Amino acid sequence: MFADDCFLFFKGSVGEASVLKNILASYEAASGQGINFQKSEIFCSRNTPTDVRNAIANIMGVKQVLGTGKYLGVPSMVGNSKSGTFK
Repeated sequence: MFADDCFLFFKGSVGEASVLKNILASYEAASGQGINFQKSEIFCSRNTPTDVRNAIANIMGVKQVLGTGKYLGVPSMVGNSKSGTFK
């Protein structure tokens, strides 16, 4: 089994970030497949306070992004104007 390019969703809290980090560590220990956190990114809702965003990024060991990237050639963030996004 090989997992690549996954989106993981969780509530923007320090506690949930810690739980997810532990789950990923358990997965790595059980499968032998390591997650490359240097290539991983986190996007937080604008409703998430800056201090919480920074704490989550530190716990997860990833960089924060604005969500403007693409996944399989499709924008990872689609706003209200879907026709404008997919032109």
